Amino acid sequence: MAANAVLASWGPSDIQRSTQIGYEAGMHTYQVPDTRFRGVSVFKNDDPLFTDVVKIPNNATLTTGVTIDFLIVDDGKDAADLGKGVVFGVVAKLLASGTDNLDVTSGAGAEVTGTVTLSATKGAVVVGSVAVPNANLDSAAIGGHVAVQVRRIGSNAADTCRGRIVLLKATAYAY
Repeated sequence: MAANAVLASWGPSDIQRSTQIGYEAGMHTYQVPDTRFRGVSVFKNDDPLFTDVVKIPNNATLTTGVTIDFLIVDDGKDAADLGKGVVFGVVAKLLASGTDNLDVTSGAGAEVTGTVTLSATKGAVVVGSVAVPNANLDSAAIGGHVAVQVRRIGSNAADTCRGRIVLLKATAYAY
């Protein structure tokens, strides 16, 4: 496995929204207007969108870090949202056997953010990325397990999209 290798990929059938009351079936997926595609509803708030544990394969090349690509589209409800920014945050925490817990708010690498700009055309898909450098991977290395938390940071000033967006896919790559 070389650089640019896929570490993990998440779509609507893989993600259960992280909430305090569990899975919210009615709020989880959304059908993209005028298509047969469904994605994950991502509202403008600061709550975690999803968390997962990812193993960095022994044959991966982890030169500079991990990049997560976000494939998103507008929800078709508000033309004022087109061309606006959506801010994603990613936190990674090394899970060392016998010492670490799953609390990504403690002992994790610093959250890394990135802004993805929606297309100015209704229904047009865009791909944006958040690069998590090795320094923010909490000393994770090849062969290690990492807890990953992804969220939309609606309170960030650069998140100018007022409404919901639809996440079709998120994919993590080793670089």
